[in-house]
Amino acid sequence: MLTSFFNYSIVTVGGDGLYCECMNGLIARVQRDNNVNVNCHNTDIVSASIPMGIIPAGSGNVIVQYLHGTKCARTAVLHILLGGNVESNVCSAHEGGKLLSYSALILGFGLFGDMMHDCEKFRWMGPLRYNVVPVASMFKRREIDVEIEYYSANKEKATKRIKGLGKQISLPNGFMIPSSKSKIQRTKSTPGVLDSSDVQECEKEEGRVYAVDTHAIMMKEKSGRMIPSFGQDSLMVYTTHKCTLSDHVSQLTKVKNEQPDCYDYKFVSKHKVSSYKVRLLNATVSENTKTLQKDFFLNCDGEVIRITEPEFDVKLHKKAVRIFGNASG
Repeated sequence: MLTSFFNYSIVTVGGDGLYCECMNGLIARVQRDNNVNVNCHNTDIVSASIPMGIIPAGSGNVIVQYLHGTKCARTAVLHILLGGNVESNVCSAHEGGKLLSYSALILGFGLFGDMMHDCEKFRWMGPLRYNVVPVASMFKRREIDVEIEYYSANKEKATKRIKGLGKQISLPNGFMIPSSKSKIQRTKSTPGVLDSSDVQECEKEEGRVYAVDTHAIMMKEKSGRMIPSFGQDSLMVYTTHKCTLSDHVSQLTKVKNEQPDCYDYKFVSKHKVSSYKVRLLNATVSENTKTLQKDFFLNCDGEVIRITEPEFDVKLHKKAVRIFGNASG
């Protein structure tokens, strides 16, 4: 259910999925009013000034837990009435020159996309499916050949035009970092016009991965636990490379339990970025449908999005929405 609150705010009664649908609608309306082309993956969007509130009535209610430290509906209502709000980031996902969706919580490609797709087949199980189905998905996890371009969250000033514009510039051999079973090459690129303008450092990875995951609400360590941090200046991307099933289960268990060392594994690489691009290597496109022959999925805040193009882009949008609450992270 969606209602207006004193004519200047939006309150949802439901879970994370309903909030994210309403957030997408609000951002789309703001961009339309400001003549912003949302289908361009490099576009900076206009932040929404209308705050949103969430009264938890869903199966997950993760955002409410992050905001208030509890999933209590009465606590959420009190925060809405008090009127205090926090600025939160969102991520955009694009493919083929078209916006797929905005994400307020998690954007997972690979394993988490497959898990959510599998869960959708068992909606009749209710919330129980989120505890049962992912176990089966883990046993059939698949490696995906990808090339990932990470664009640094810090911009560097270019003082002069660089020759070989648009070509990849390899770093010294010390930056060639091997992984187990797959080679990972880190390089610098110089995209765009380099004439006294801002240039972002580009780092590339190529190899076989199980997952590429992004969290719009970043987590940081405090008192031996991972706590949410809203409105950060960068986006953290976690890439999971080849590993044993037992190690992978151990790592994901720590993530679920919010342990501070949950990403401190050799097979997990971490990148602090402003945006990134994922290319599917060796992916074949059907001549008839002009879409990928194999199925690949994005988990966007619990909603399943099928990838139809060989590459997609993800970009951070800082403090794009306001949510009622008093999160201090």
